[in-house]
Amino acid sequence: MKLFTLLLFVVIPIIAQAQEGPYSHLVIQDGQVLFEEIYKLDSVASEDVKLRLSQYVPGIKNLVDYHLEGDVITARFSGAMIDYRKYGGKWGNTAVYLNHPFSANINIVWKEGKYKAAVTNIVFHTAGFGDVYATELLSKGKSERKWLTGKMAVQAGTYINDYLYDQFVLKENKKW
Repeated sequence: MKLFTLLLFVVIPIIAQAQEGPYSHLVIQDGQVLFEEIYKLDSVASEDVKLRLSQYVPGIKNLVDYHLEGDVITARFSGAMIDYRKYGGKWGNTAVYLNHPFSANINIVWKEGKYKAAVTNIVFHTAGFGDVYATELLSKGKSERKWLTGKMAVQAGTYINDYLYDQFVLKENKKW
């Protein structure tokens, strides 16, 4: 009985506290939901990573305001649409805001063998509701943000997570 009580009041809260969010690449940072992923490129020098990114990133659909300065690429998504059907979603049972375009800021940095893509200020431009931030759609709380855990919110967040992840996976190019 003592062991059970110990497990109930000590171990389980520790495990519950250690749980991360429901997404592999979306995180809550400084009260904002953002996308962040480190992509690995085995045995690729920093200059080659830069070259590959500078050739690939400008061709991403709905990417605007592309700038390359030093070891940083900045850009924005404008008028982009989450292709939730690609990930198994259907029109009738998917969050309505995913049927509207979104905009977001993009920041990519790299070094030898890897690059990190971050997407911040994700805003859906909905008809009737106006601009709605992903932070408001996927998390709750004012001072300390926590993930919404309802089925619809998690499903929509998963589509956003997967879509953004796929946008920054470098595809093979015959010139490489």
